[in-house]
Amino acid sequence: MPRLQIDFQDGFSGETVEIVLDNQPLARYEDVRTDLRINLALRYEAELPSGEHTVQVRIPQHALAISIRLTLETDLYVGVALRNGAIVYDVRTEPFIYM
Repeated sequence: MPRLQIDFQDGFSGETVEIVLDNQPLARYEDVRTDLRINLALRYEAELPSGEHTVQVRIPQHALAISIRLTLETDLYVGVALRNGAIVYDVRTEPFIYM
């Protein structure tokens, strides 16, 4: 099965993060904070069946949410950040690199 990796990157300073897959809650993390040395706050990984999926990322304190439609045939990597009061994301086929 392909792997989905979601990296929560810059901009997090104590928020709650909720991850929902295909309308089913997957995970909820409290007090998510970016480690400024490596620009990474949290990593979520899961193996999922191939096919179409919708991932939602919610940040309740800021009333923010995004919905990302993905086609999983191979491993996918999603970078999520908080910038200028909005959730932004980047989907890649290669892992993000942190130093």
